[in-house]
Amino acid sequence: MPFPSRLLSITALLTAALLAPKIDAQTKEAYTATPAGPVVNLSATRAEIVLNGLWRWLPAAGPSETAPAANAEWGLIWVPGAWGNQKWGHYSNSGPDSGLPGVQKTGKGAEWSLWAESLRRGWYEREITVPADWAGRAILLNFDRIATDAELWLDDAPAGRVSWPGGDLDITAQAKPGRAQRLRILVSAVQTAKEAINYMGVGQNTATKATLDLRGLSGDVVLSARPATARVTDVFVKTSVRQNRLALDAEFAGVSPGDKLSLTAVVTSLADDTQSRTFTAAAVAAAPDAQAAPGSTAVVRDLGWRWADARRWDLDDPHLYRLELRITPDSAKSTAPADAFPVTFGFREFWNEGRDFFLNGTPIRLRPTLFGGYVGAMPTLATVPAELARWKNHGRNLVEVWPEPKDRGARVQDRIIAEGADRAGMLVVLPTVRINEYANGPGYRNIWETPEGRSAWIPKFHADWRRLRNHPSIIMIGLSGNFGGHSHDQNPLWIGRRAIPANQKSSPVQAETDTIVAAFDPTRLRFHHQGGMYGDVFTVNHYLNLIPLQEREEWFSEWARTGDMPYLGVEVGTPFNATMLRGRDGFGPSIISEPFLAEFAAIYFGAEAYSLQGDYYARAIRSRFQKPDAVTNGRWASWQGSGELNTSPAFQSLQDLFITRTWRAWRTEGISGGMIPWDDGYAFEKRGTGSVTTEWQPGLRGWFLPSVNQGSLSTSFRDPASYSLRPAGEAFERVNGPTLA
Repeated sequence: MPFPSRLLSITALLTAALLAPKIDAQTKEAYTATPAGPVVNLSATRAEIVLNGLWRWLPAAGPSETAPAANAEWGLIWVPGAWGNQKWGHYSNSGPDSGLPGVQKTGKGAEWSLWAESLRRGWYEREITVPADWAGRAILLNFDRIATDAELWLDDAPAGRVSWPGGDLDITAQAKPGRAQRLRILVSAVQTAKEAINYMGVGQNTATKATLDLRGLSGDVVLSARPATARVTDVFVKTSVRQNRLALDAEFAGVSPGDKLSLTAVVTSLADDTQSRTFTAAAVAAAPDAQAAPGSTAVVRDLGWRWADARRWDLDDPHLYRLELRITPDSAKSTAPADAFPVTFGFREFWNEGRDFFLNGTPIRLRPTLFGGYVGAMPTLATVPAELARWKNHGRNLVEVWPEPKDRGARVQDRIIAEGADRAGMLVVLPTVRINEYANGPGYRNIWETPEGRSAWIPKFHADWRRLRNHPSIIMIGLSGNFGGHSHDQNPLWIGRRAIPANQKSSPVQAETDTIVAAFDPTRLRFHHQGGMYGDVFTVNHYLNLIPLQEREEWFSEWARTGDMPYLGVEVGTPFNATMLRGRDGFGPSIISEPFLAEFAAIYFGAEAYSLQGDYYARAIRSRFQKPDAVTNGRWASWQGSGELNTSPAFQSLQDLFITRTWRAWRTEGISGGMIPWDDGYAFEKRGTGSVTTEWQPGLRGWFLPSVNQGSLSTSFRDPASYSLRPAGEAFERVNGPTLA
């Protein structure tokens, strides 16, 4: 679904949200369901109302298991949000900085006595009013994400069902324009998988019991109107700087193959809201193909026009356009369009040749980071702009969003991230539905050729990427995570090469995936996190530990001579803090072993390493040791994320040395994809503990948090109220800018 009108007001909404009083200050008794957003007229034929906010909520347990009683005491829950929040331990329903919005007010009664976050079913309720002037159009409810299945009623009349991950539900027959109606939804959270694989890399993947991390309406809910007859179902905007060409793939419903169509593309600049260009064409509709949206009855492919003076979307000028595709059947007596479908896009082109990347015809060296949207800071309308500004200030021009599975319980806010990057001028690698879970099933069994594999993944990928493919900031499609590497992928003789050693097995699943994806979206590069030579970029989890620094500096000397792919280190140990520990048996056992920080640092600093290690670290060696027993057998509490180790002057001095010399050497060799330092290279320390309050604004999309940590809104790692830049961070800023000098 396009969002052109909302882009114009997003800055104003953010400003109002940050300056408004805190909604949490109200007493629980004063909580009421928030009003729906304003009517947004997207075009002459389309409109929408965002229904996000506080909804009434009731556990579907006890007397309300079948239907809520008339005297049931409803609570309140945020939409989007969830009533079950477990993933990574971040998402509590309580506390001033709770990670995921959830139940905000509870009630009394038998239902509530049975409520727990493990509850599998819950009732949602609110009033909706379809505007009177929507009469005659199709009325729909759109659910961007459901965890996992929903059954709906309007004024107690059944209105249909929607299943994970979400979609459109046509409620035209039940809607009564101009009248308030009660919408009631029963959400059932159903986990179908029995086992999940924790992908950590070659030789370190482990199987765990599958869990359902979220339960509820975890994405936007939107009431919308569109034409009831001939209409556009989707538009894919494809721009080429090399050809100075604007092209469209358009799909239709209510149009038959062979029908003649008059198509008009009205393109408007969002910078000054003036009409930029109008393109017209006559076309003959073709039959739907394998790429067409569900419900499409006809398509027009590669409809294009030359446009030499289009303003480019670029890092320093993230210029956006609004395109409205108007369809008028040639047989129509009226000149009014049967439909006017809006979409936002940027005119840009990104590609690679050999080892090099190009943006709009200019060579570009990527300086990436890992976006914390899925494993750290919550991506919201308030936090995403600050997060992107912070990384740009730190010298980055690309964020890779971690390839978490978009499974039945996943929290997905990828469009908020993409829209923020569109406006900020930040390049993005955004994951789609990854193939890991469709290639391997329980017991690590290969299921790609079964009904659970390829044939299940393709429609999910199509539906997911259709939501994202018009965002200009997205230059690569993330397809898998820690899935395609091999035991020689860090070897300097094989890194950055299409070929692999004869004793290594290739992955036909990833090769086939690349072909499928290229057919659906030929405008983006294909990307596998730690995927070796698959896709268009050689990616690797690059942990060289304490390999001598000179060898590390020369690691890409052979690639600079014979490599045939761009390299991007998706995880680079700078070195990784577990390198300072005694254990050498994979990640898990290593981080609970004896620390040897000063001993290893002495390789480079001599006896000074022992005075540099710091009293804080020295005391931690003793305090973290766990007395031997039948369970621990003598080990240390986990050093992962340990401030005692990470902030030690000895460790920071080692980071400064390695970062400075490694980044200078590798960048000088011509690395075009850059390196993502694991754990941010231990570059900065979050200091701010205060919260910034916000207030709900009707019409906002994405998750809403009544308060966020001030560090989530800081726009610089040098903001003393929120962050402290360590010596490692100082080193990054010296060596990771556009140039080295």
